[in-house]
This record gives sequence, C-alpha cells and structure tokens, in this order.
Amino acid sequence: MKIRYILITFILISCAQNTKEKNTKTSDIKSTTEFKKAVEFRDTIAVDYHKNKTLLNILKQLPETTLNSWEWSKKDRIKTVDFIKKNNYLIDSTETYNTIKYIKPNTIGIQVVDGFWTLSIYEFNENHHFIITNDIVGDGNDVQTFNFINNEIKPLKMTNWFDGFEYNLLSNNKVDCIKLLEDQQLTYNYNLKDKSSIEISSFSLAKNEAKNCLNGNTIKYKLNKRDKTFDIIDVYWKKDKTIDSLKENETVIFNKIISEIEVKTTPLVEATNFDSFIDEDDYKEVNVKVLKLEKIYPEFYKEGYNYSAIASYKIEYSSNFYSIVVTVLKGDNEMESVLINYDMDGEILDSKVISFDEIAEGYSKIESKIEGNTLTIHNIFWIDEKKVETTSFKIQANGKIEPIPLEETLIDSAMQQLNLDFSKVNTDLLIAKILPNNAKETLIVIPEYVDTDNDEYHFELNSHIVLVDNTTGRITHTYFESSKTNGWVSDAIELRKLEIDTAAYNITKGTPAFGIRVHYVGLSRANPYRNETLSLFIKSGDSLQPVLKNYNIDSEIGHWDTKCTGKYLAYEKTLRMTTNITNNYYDILVKNKIIHTIDDEDKNGDCDSKEKVATEEIVLKFDGSLYQGKNVHLSMESLTNKINSNNDISPQELKLLAKDKAIEKYGTPSSIKQFILDDAQGEFRNGISYKYTEKERQSESILIDEVTWEKDKNTWITVWYEAQKEKSVPKEVYEWKKGSEF
Repeated sequence: MKIRYILITFILISCAQNTKEKNTKTSDIKSTTEFKKAVEFRDTIAVDYHKNKTLLNILKQLPETTLNSWEWSKKDRIKTVDFIKKNNYLIDSTETYNTIKYIKPNTIGIQVVDGFWTLSIYEFNENHHFIITNDIVGDGNDVQTFNFINNEIKPLKMTNWFDGFEYNLLSNNKVDCIKLLEDQQLTYNYNLKDKSSIEISSFSLAKNEAKNCLNGNTIKYKLNKRDKTFDIIDVYWKKDKTIDSLKENETVIFNKIISEIEVKTTPLVEATNFDSFIDEDDYKEVNVKVLKLEKIYPEFYKEGYNYSAIASYKIEYSSNFYSIVVTVLKGDNEMESVLINYDMDGEILDSKVISFDEIAEGYSKIESKIEGNTLTIHNIFWIDEKKVETTSFKIQANGKIEPIPLEETLIDSAMQQLNLDFSKVNTDLLIAKILPNNAKETLIVIPEYVDTDNDEYHFELNSHIVLVDNTTGRITHTYFESSKTNGWVSDAIELRKLEIDTAAYNITKGTPAFGIRVHYVGLSRANPYRNETLSLFIKSGDSLQPVLKNYNIDSEIGHWDTKCTGKYLAYEKTLRMTTNITNNYYDILVKNKIIHTIDDEDKNGDCDSKEKVATEEIVLKFDGSLYQGKNVHLSMESLTNKINSNNDISPQELKLLAKDKAIEKYGTPSSIKQFILDDAQGEFRNGISYKYTEKERQSESILIDEVTWEKDKNTWITVWYEAQKEKSVPKEVYEWKKGSEF
C-alpha cells in the first residue's frame, strides 16, 4: 500500500458538506476529531538551505521509483525544497506519517509509518556526486544508486552498485556458508550517515554461529575520490544487535527524564548558591546516571569526594539538542551549577560551569547571565577589593559552547550605549582592537550609515570612534564626525577598508596617539587608483581629539591600455616622531618614496617596465590644533609630469619656477629633502646659507626644500626653495658633478 507523504508548510483544507444518513454521524465526528488532531500537530524543523543545497537539489530530481513503498511526487518535493530555500526551515504537519530523524549536508533520514527512507550523497568532486537511496520496509532494503554529474542524475548500469556485497564477508565458499548469507538477505543494515564511508552489517549473523563461514558480519567501504569508486577497507564483527537495543532503551529513558525536568525561560541570571538551599523542598532528585554526570565529574562516586546532584532545570535553546543546568554539591563547602548540552540520544555535546559558591573562605564566586544563545560569565574575586572578570560564550547550533572574542562583546556593549542598531551600521567595516600600550582598553570604530539608500559600493558614513574599558564594558572616550567632513564616502572611489594603527605615535613624552587608516580603491580597470589616509587621535578629557586628519600616507594612480602600455605614480610614506618640538608636540618626519613607472612594449612585443625612484622628506608641525604640512593628493595631473631627461633642465628657468611648477615641467626629482636653516648646514649648502643673514639663520624659523634632479649622466642640479605659506620659492640653484665630496 502506498502512503501519500507531503512536506509542505500550508495545509490546504477543502470541506465538502454532504447530507448522510443518521448512522454516519459517529464516523463523521471521529474523522473530524482525527483531522483536528492532525492539524494541531506542528513540528518546525530547522534546515539550513545553503549547507544542504546539493542534497536538496538532488531530492527534487530523484525518480519516483526510489520511493516505491510510499508516494512523494516530484511536484511536492520541489515545493518543499523551494520553501526551505526561502525560509531555512519546514513545518511538518503530519505526525502520523512523517518524522524527519536527521538531515545533514550528505544525508537525510525520514521515518514513514512502518518504514524508513534515506537519501545519502558522496562527493567525488565538485561536479560529481554518488547517490544512494534506501527504502526500508518490512521486506528488506530497496537500495538504488545513481551518479549526479553537472546537476543531472544519471542511472548506473546496476540499480544497486552494492549488489552482492555480502559475498565479500565469506571466509570460504562452502554451499552452507553461501546459504547462510542468502538466508539473511532481509537483515542487512546500511549505515550511510558518514560522508566518506559506508558500513553494511547484519546483527543476525552472530560470531559464535558464523565464524567458520565468515570473516565478519560487517563490511566497511571507503570513498575513493581519485578512482570514483568505493574501496573495501575492513570486514569485521560488530557488536550484537542487543547492544543497539540497549542503547535505544537508554535513549527512551533519557528522553523521559528530560521531559520531566522543569523548564526555565531566558533571559535569566544563574546565581545559585548555598542560600538557594534552605528548605528541604529546595533539593530535587537528579538522575546522575542518565545525565552522565560522571563524564563531567570523574570523582563523583569516589570515596572522600562526597559529590551529590541536588537540582536541575531545562532551557529550551534548540530542537536539535537539550540544554540542562545541574547543580552539584562538591563536599560540604562548594557548590556549582553546570550547563550541559546533550544530543537527542543523550550523549554530552559540551558543558560549562555557570555558577559557583563556596563557604570555606568566601573569596570567590561565579554568576552568569543567559540571554538568547549568549552566555556571559562573571568570575568574582575578593582579595583586597572586589574584582570581576567577564567572559562571554555563544551556544552554537551544534550544541558547542564557544568563547566570544572580547572585542565582539565590547562592540555589542558600545552599540547599546550609543543607541545604535546593527542594521544602521556597515558591519563589514566595523573594527575593534585591544590597545597594545594599555591592555585594559579597546578602541572601536563604528561606521554608521547616513541614510538607508546604500548598496555594496555606494554609501556615506558617519564615524563613531570610542575607547571602551575592557573590564566594565563602559565607553570612556568618544569622537563623532559626520560624513560631510570625515571623507568616509564610497562611490566610484570605493571605501574598501578601515584599519586601527597602534604604532608608537608618542606626540609628547607619555602621550601616545593612535591612528585610523582609511583605504580607498578606484573601480576603473584602465585608471587604477588607491589611496590610504591616516588620522591620529589622543585622549582629551572624556573625548578623543584628532591631531592629524586624513593625511595621504600611501597612494598610487595610473593609466594603461589594459594590456601593457601605461604609466603610474606612487607615493609610499613612513612617519617617524622627532625630538623637535612645536607648540608642545613633537614634529613628525615624513619620508616619502616617490615611484614613477612607465610600461611599454619593446621591439619583441614584450612588456617592458621602467621605474624611477626618488625620495623626499617632509616635516609635519603642530599648529596648536592639528599637524600641518605638505599633503599631496595624487591626480591625473600629477601623473602627466614628464620624467626628466638629459639636458632639458635649464638652471636659468629653475630660478624663475616655484617648486611645484618645476616638478610639473621637469618631472620627478631624484631626491627631495626638507630642513630648517641654521648655521650648521655644511659646505654643500653654503650657497643657500649665504642667502640669509646670520640673524635669520640663527632664528631657525626658515624651512627649506632641497630638490635635486639628474641633469645628465655626469651632472646633478640642486635647487633650494624657501617653503612659504602658499608656495615654495626658489632661492639658489647649484649644478655639480656626480661623485663630488663635500
């Protein structure tokens, strides 16, 4: 008899009103009651579509011959899978006909009335899977196998690839041995749950009766991806089926015990202590054996330890595992509560102590808060004063209890304090970092969307930069800047990444600054562009004060034909704090490496690259509010500066051109340096020194840019510019031979 099996979310009810004889009323009432009972049954089954995508795709395509003992049409299977794809769950509304026992990325098992049906897949490669279905009913296994290649099911020459497997169990080929195998055809059990192995066994083939005929009652195959087959790796005797019966009985008992445990709802605070057990009624019976407490407390029954379980309750986290909190008295002076997660058969998945109390010394205790799938544990100590250490854990979908990184916990806390919702934050750019110079503090950068009209590449962000106390989770210092002034805008130039820079930027002795780097990348392939800016902040009261804003630290711009020919200009800067002081803060020395690259095809058609490298030094000085200094932003105009060549450089013209105009005309210099003019510059700089009076030199207030070009293969030409507010003015030109010593 076939059974109609439907896995869909909605029950479509069609009621027909018929007038019957009075003697049919009883059956009508009975049918209505049964229908109502079926409708009232609901079981929501979580199914992660993306994890099980291949399995579910195959489920839709299976031929209906694989479900011979029942009926589940392709149309209904497609509806089911489409619903799972949309919702990541399905609702089983037919208690009588269906129980999904398990679903994993490689296998699904469904109990249907008086049988069981499985689908299992084994991956040979990304585009080739081996399919096994098993329709298990009273008259044995109906195993069918297929190939699934490039999303298409293809039948094998044999309906069941494993036909005749049992003959590999034989130790000899005597007639009575072969008959023994054939008599047990209905007893074989296919274990297809493992993604890389298959086990076929028969507990009816007992070792004491069949050891003269067989090498074992179980054969194990291993997936061979290279040859796209299964290799026999073992034949052995498996435990008698009564062991499994006992295990099944243990599971029944476990589920009964679990069902009787009191349920508590979350959120809740677990702070069980000795004061929780005053009256006799406070103590509850706990089944130590069924809950396997000896696995957590190996000394439970050992002499001298005096352990006892005195209370328990249940938390309903998931339909895939059980969560039980058990309170254990450890001798006369200590008590703790432990959260234990069990699988559906009663095996322990994980555990964690979530409360502790002791009355011998009273120096420590543990309290926890359970909220959703988050577990926050407070370890409290009293020595000279109260000290609290907080750790957070997440209860995963598989029942494992895993620590949450401190930064993640502090981010949640900061978001709550700022009244920000994660839906209004670009979480891909959100960052946090424990400060290396103060491990008690964490810096968090929260990029808040200005509006809701955003996509992956186009958005504007307000910046929230906060310091958080790692112990309390409280914000101690804040900084906010809107997108109108912070430059955090992503469009054709994509804001790709935010980064916390904790290098040693000590702007005064004992005053460290920390940096925020912002990375931008152009989306044009023909015109590559990248830029990285650095901003520095220091503590100021309960705020964070910027001392350097959006300084271009690492930049490159280019233009090419997307094949070979092109030109590129890059600036790579490093910052170093000096001991010179301006307005109470150390000056910052910037060393800029300037790289000008030209790519072109040579006469053989190969792509040839020529690179010219120059360096310059820039000094950033604090003006009382921010560090100021040269901050070039690369543009296409910068890129078109020609590379200097041979005798094109005119000393007379250099005397008339400001520095920027000279670079624009003669291209990238070989070196650029910056220094403060004083009396100790040396012979090479005599020319520029004599341009100023002794009083002017000794004032140490004149900033000089020293720029050197290669005039030809034997000659350098150096120009000294006075760095004025708006531009650098040429003061002296000096032409000199390469290799000269000064």
